[in-house]
Amino acid sequence: MALEAAGASLDDVVRLGIYVKNLRHEDGAVIRKALRRLSVRDTLPTSTWLGVTSLALDELLAEVEANAVIEQTTRLSRSKRNPTQPWSRRRYAHRGRSRGGA
Repeated sequence: MALEAAGASLDDVVRLGIYVKNLRHEDGAVIRKALRRLSVRDTLPTSTWLGVTSLALDELLAEVEANAVIEQTTRLSRSKRNPTQPWSRRRYAHRGRSRGGA
């Protein structure tokens, strides 16, 4: 599971994005029941449910995306960082120098 690979667990999940093929109002009870079985807390994390006409694979009925928050105790190696982050920082630093004239 992707959470475990990042050093997180279901307990660390703070938001869910749930995409359901051909979502109907009556599907809500079934989805909530499934989420409660997975949840390790008394309350479920914030979630957004979206009805869609299709998913990446035709046989899928639902897709769940989870955002978790964990405390990072060690610095990530350059290979594990967001590849756009260093570029963004350099870009802003460059803009600041050129605008200020210093």
